This record gives sequence, structure tokens and C-alpha cells, in this order.
Amino acid sequence: DAEEKAKADAEAEEKAKADAELEKIRADMEEMKSRVPQELSDEERNEIADTQCKADSVFASFGERAPQPMAGERAIPYRRRIMTRLQKYSSDYKEVDLHAIADSQLLSIAEKKIYADAQASAASSLEPGAGLREVIRTDATGRRISTFIGDPSATWAPFQAVSRKVAGIKQ
Repeated sequence: DAEEKAKADAEAEEKAKADAELEKIRADMEEMKSRVPQELSDEERNEIADTQCKADSVFASFGERAPQPMAGERAIPYRRRIMTRLQKYSSDYKEVDLHAIADSQLLSIAEKKIYADAQASAASSLEPGAGLREVIRTDATGRRISTFIGDPSATWAPFQAVSRKVAGIKQ
């Protein structure tokens, strides 16, 4: 009897270990499934593309490009990530936690203001005598258009010849 009881206890203990291990494997699989990016809908892809296009025009003012969306990143988190990069240029939204804004309409209001402030900051960020800064923007057909903002005289001054005047003519 004692031998059968010990054998039954050992089997029960082994079964409990196997069940615990199986449960751990299931939990690990569920966790791995949650990491796999979900397929985005066409509507969400279009929203991300629109966001990136708008952001690209603002980032181009600083001579940069808007960051690419990460794999599986949804539209709202992507908009927040871009806005946090430009947030430092907006006096109204500089200290605001954008992750606390849950409503997409409120986020749109903040987005417009942050983009406008960043664009204004880019246009006014040149100091006197700083020279020219290239701003590259892409038009609707994909052509890259370079424009330069700033003080051209400060840029070209080192290349200009010193002007001289005739003081007199010797005979």
C-alpha cells in the first residue's frame, strides 16, 4: 500500500510539474503572439501616409525627414511619436504629455498647433549673419525642390572682392 501511494504521489507530482510547464509554454506563446504586428487596414495605412506627408513638410524646414512608421505601429501612436519630436518648438504644448490625450480630435488640434509652431520656428530660427540654410521639400509628383532661407549677403561676403575707388589719376 505504501509503495502504491508513493508511486501515485510521484505521478501526481510529475503531472503537476508537466501541467505547470505546459502553462508556462502557453503563456510564453501568448506573449509572443501579442508581439507580432497586426495587419493594418487600408484606412489606417492611408492615415499614416497622410501623417507622414504632413510631418515631412515640417521636418523639411529643419533639413530633416519625418521618421518612418515602425512595423505594426498604429496611426495614433505614430502621430504622437512625430509630435513629441516637434513638441519642443511649441510654447503652448512644450510641457504637455501627449500620451495622456486619448481623444483623436484633441490630438488633431494639438497636432495642427505643434506643426504650425515648428514651421514658424524653422523660418525664424536663423540668426543675423548666419548665412543660408537649405530647405528641401517634395512636391506632389515626388520632385525634390531646394529653397534657401536666410541672409545671402552673409553667405557670399567671403567671396566678394573688396571694392576699390579711384582716388586720383597721376599724369
